[in-house]
Order: sequence, then C-alpha cells, then structure tokens
Amino acid sequence: MYKFHHSYNNTDLYKPENADISSPHVFTIGHGFLPCGHVMPPLQRDCYVLHYVVSGKGSYYDQAVDGPCAFIMTPNTIHTYMVDSDPNSPPWEH
Repeated sequence: MYKFHHSYNNTDLYKPENADISSPHVFTIGHGFLPCGHVMPPLQRDCYVLHYVVSGKGSYYDQAVDGPCAFIMTPNTIHTYMVDSDPNSPPWEH
C-alpha cells in the first residue's frame, strides 16, 4: 500500500501497489476532515465512489447529509457536495 496526504482537503489516501484493473476493485481509501463551508467543486469520475460521512452536516445536491451516513457517487456523472457553514456544527469527518 502507498500512503499519501492531500493538504488541499486534509485527507490521507491509500492505494494498492498493483491492482488488477480487469475486475472490480478498491483503488483508493481515504480519511479526512473538511472545514466549515467547504464546497466540493463539480467533479466527474469514471468510477463509483462510496462516501461515508462519520460526523458533520452538509448536503449532497439537494439531499441533507447528517453523519453518520453514506452516499454513492456513480461513474461518469457530475457530483458535488457541501459542508455546513455553521461553525457550531460538528466537524465533517469522512
């Protein structure tokens, strides 16, 4: 496993050294905290993303997100989510 840290969104990511891309597999696992008011800009990926929110509040499109909960981002679809801007809300841990 390779580990690297994104300072942009304070997330640790883990990637396998060699993954067989001919079959379904997990190729990234991460853990991090996002600041109040953080907006994930619209992004399109070519894979499924299971996003598990441990704590915090926000929205995934028009749906309220209140951790603990999970949502799935589907491939080749534009996705965005937003962390609650209230500084009294629990931190968004994902």
